[in-house]
Amino acid sequence: MLSNPIRVQREIAGRTLTLETGRLAKQANGSVFVQYGDSAVLMTVCCATARPDIDFFPLTVEYREKTAAVGKVPGGFFKREGRPTTKEILAMRLIDRAIRPMFAEGYREEIQIIGQVSLRRSGERPRYSCHDRRLRLLQISEIPFLGPMGSTRIGYIAGKLVVNPTRSELKSPDSKLDLVVAGTREAIAMVEAGASEIDEEIMLEALELGHKVAIEVADLIGELRREMWQREKAVAAVSINEDLKKQVFAKYRKGLRFRAQDPRQARARERGVRGARARHRGAPGDRHRRSLRRRESQVQARQGSRRVLR
Repeated sequence: MLSNPIRVQREIAGRTLTLETGRLAKQANGSVFVQYGDSAVLMTVCCATARPDIDFFPLTVEYREKTAAVGKVPGGFFKREGRPTTKEILAMRLIDRAIRPMFAEGYREEIQIIGQVSLRRSGERPRYSCHDRRLRLLQISEIPFLGPMGSTRIGYIAGKLVVNPTRSELKSPDSKLDLVVAGTREAIAMVEAGASEIDEEIMLEALELGHKVAIEVADLIGELRREMWQREKAVAAVSINEDLKKQVFAKYRKGLRFRAQDPRQARARERGVRGARARHRGAPGDRHRRSLRRRESQVQARQGSRRVLR
């Protein structure tokens, strides 16, 4: 990290968005302390050397809202904070889903992203801020990330589109839409929404507005990156066994594609997958088929007995 802190800011939806790096968590591969309105989150990312025995991307996302962020201390029977809440887990999944496809192909180093809410005003939603800050965090680190990216939350309240609505606004009876958009300057990368019977035109307007705000945030991230300039790590090219790929496609692709595309073939799709696994493993396929037939006969027998009783 840098010895001198770097700070950039811009007004987004009537509130000041401030990005600062180089002051906290200097031993991490990247850290950003961001303030938006009266909320603040510290995001850090650490990277470990890739293990030679794995063929997947080990990405871990952690997000916590401690009670100290609102000036309280756990009391009563539970005097310590326990496991993540359901909302925190959903926030972790939202962050993971947006950033996982944006890493360089073939990148296998272990990544750990931790978001710690430092300050939260009642009614604000720091989960959006955390979701947005992890985009800035990855962009200023040496980790190869296909950015810059930005994200925002859009609400449709009392007949108007609202950028980054508060918690109370989203819970009001007039709220009809809760939309999260993440994307680059070129396109939208991730969308998550919950709506209450709104028109398609309103949804399209919300997506366009969300992408527009995400571009503004991405420009601010690009400005911060130009100020500190980090060299990205080189990623080794992924080697694929083309002969094995052709054999797998020739043997399994036709049957699996037909059953996957036809929604009426749920049971046939399950049998096809089981059969493909059995053929790959060898002899145990006979046992799988016998057990499947036995289950089907049991279901048919139960249905027949119910008809007799009726």
